[in-house]
Amino acid sequence: MRVLVNGRIYDGSASEIALKLRDLLFDPIFVPDVEAYIHRMQHVYRSIMEREMELPAYDDESRARAMFKALDAIGVMEVLEDIS
Repeated sequence: MRVLVNGRIYDGSASEIALKLRDLLFDPIFVPDVEAYIHRMQHVYRSIMEREMELPAYDDESRARAMFKALDAIGVMEVLEDIS
C-alpha cells in the first residue's frame, strides 16, 4: 500500500503505515498498537464527520486498509496504491 499524507509518501502494509503514522501523531504509551491507533482515528473521524467510520470486523490489516480508504474519501490523505 502507498499513501500520501501532508506531502509525504508512506509505503508498506496498511498495518505498517498505521504504525508509522501513530509514531508521528501519538505517544506509543497511550496508543500502543495498530488496534489502538485505528480506534483513536475512528474517534477523530466521528468527531469531525459526526458519523461512524464503518470498518470490517476482520484483522488489523483489513481494518487499517479500510480506515485509509475512508480517510481518503474525506480528503485527509490520498491512497496512491492499494495492492491487496
